[in-house]
Amino acid sequence: MPHLENMVLCRESQVSTLQSLFGERHHFSFPSIFIYGHTASGKTYVTQTLLRSLELPHVFVNCVECFTLRLLLEQILNKLNHLSSSESECSTHITCEIFNDFVRLFKRITEAENLKDQTVYIVLDKAEYLRDMEANLLPGFLRLQELTGRNVTVIFLSEIVWEKFRPNTGCFEPFVLYFPDYSIGKIEYIILTNDNSVKYFFVVLKIKLACSNENTLMS
Repeated sequence: MPHLENMVLCRESQVSTLQSLFGERHHFSFPSIFIYGHTASGKTYVTQTLLRSLELPHVFVNCVECFTLRLLLEQILNKLNHLSSSESECSTHITCEIFNDFVRLFKRITEAENLKDQTVYIVLDKAEYLRDMEANLLPGFLRLQELTGRNVTVIFLSEIVWEKFRPNTGCFEPFVLYFPDYSIGKIEYIILTNDNSVKYFFVVLKIKLACSNENTLMS
């Protein structure tokens, strides 16, 4: 997929792994995927770009913005409802306060004709904030495919490693994927490849830094 390679630079290994996990639209995907790495390592951008480019049905939720259980569950359900319904059909706001109701409502929404024969992806960005919510929430999301009997994959995006994320009560293990930091060389390549207007600034900055280093060594 050449156009995707041009959109996502220096993340070939991660893109290839995710494409393999996603598989065909109608195949059951991995129940949960845990993607971790530092800030600005490309986790969110790569995941969103892949899902959009492949035109896979998905909802994206930021766990910082959805700081209560109700906000989180309702945002997922209402975004999912927009995917499965026309504007007139999804005018009613769905309310949900507990995870058991979420499972029931999720099953109902995904019965829609345009969703039932393909994988639905739920992306939880800043997923480490889930640890501050109810104890059953994280294990529930990890088992969502089993609990609903639906073809659904939950993708967790986090800045902490899975070992610090895993609940003490035990849970289903997700597929874990690491995004390392970009090297200086890769950052330079991305900037110079993507935006001609930045090239001049970057080259001048590099020359100034080189001159500064030379002056430091000479003094």
